Amino acid sequence: MIIEREKRNGTLTEDAGKEIIELMDITCSHLLRNEPALKREVQGIMRPIVMTYTERFDEAVKRLITKEYAAGRNRKEVKTSIRDIFSLDETEAEEKMEKYWQKADQ
Repeated sequence: MIIEREKRNGTLTEDAGKEIIELMDITCSHLLRNEPALKREVQGIMRPIVMTYTERFDEAVKRLITKEYAAGRNRKEVKTSIRDIFSLDETEAEEKMEKYWQKADQ
């Protein structure tokens, strides 16, 4: 609400508002990485707001998986990489692997 108000007042540009929201999402994901239930709840609330971030995030994960696959790394190594780089928990990392590993193979 504050970000929307400041955009209306001209204090924030549209892009600056989006960046703040995206940084909040990244921060929450990092801080809550060991609290998967709470992380899912927060992401559920924020998801409609940060959809563009989510799309870019998924694209970055997909590119990394494809790159790592092309470099000959095995599935377990790639999964560990995306967990570390993107602060994912085990379940999230596995979901991304299921979604993109097979596409990298094609």
